This record gives sequence, C-alpha cells and structure tokens, in this order.
Amino acid sequence: MVRKLTIAVPAGSCDCRAHVIGPQSRYPFVTSRNFTPPDASSQSYVQMLDTLGIERMVVVQASVYGTDNRRTVDAVAEIGQRRARGVAIVGGDVAQTEIKCVS
Repeated sequence: MVRKLTIAVPAGSCDCRAHVIGPQSRYPFVTSRNFTPPDASSQSYVQMLDTLGIERMVVVQASVYGTDNRRTVDAVAEIGQRRARGVAIVGGDVAQTEIKCVS
C-alpha cells in the first residue's frame, strides 16, 4: 500500500523509470524472457504517483516486450504527454530515419 509522504515533494518532481505491464492478452510477452511480471497498469501507476505527489514520469520499455513498444506508447497516451514521456527499445536494423522523437 502506498501512503502519502510526510515530506514535501518538490514541484515538478519526476519518477524517471517505471514499467507499465499488461494485460498480457493485449500486450503479449516475448517467449525468450527471463521472468513473467504481474500486470502494472498506467492507472495504478498514476494513482501511486498522485499519492506520493510526483507530477511527471518516464515510462521505460519493459524487457518482456522486446522491441514491441506498443505498451509503452499506449501508456504514454493513456497518461498524457503533459505528464509522461517514454523510452523505447528498437532493434539494430532500425534506420535513424525511422526514429521519431516527440517532445
């Protein structure tokens, strides 16, 4: 259970690494993974950060998805770009011209 902090969090604070997971039926894991994590929804993540008073976050691609970045992209869209950014994983065969940064 997450509880409100007894200290004040500075304005604009950012959680710089979090993974949003599942549901596996919609976002399948790679077969070569080393573990199977439980679901960790964007809604639960935002609720935790709201409780802690953290305003911004970076959603980092979970290794269980390999280079399929749909869950990370969807998580940023669900949370909103005003509050969230994402870090993707791409394969070595991806050309620089295919990579788009959104700010």
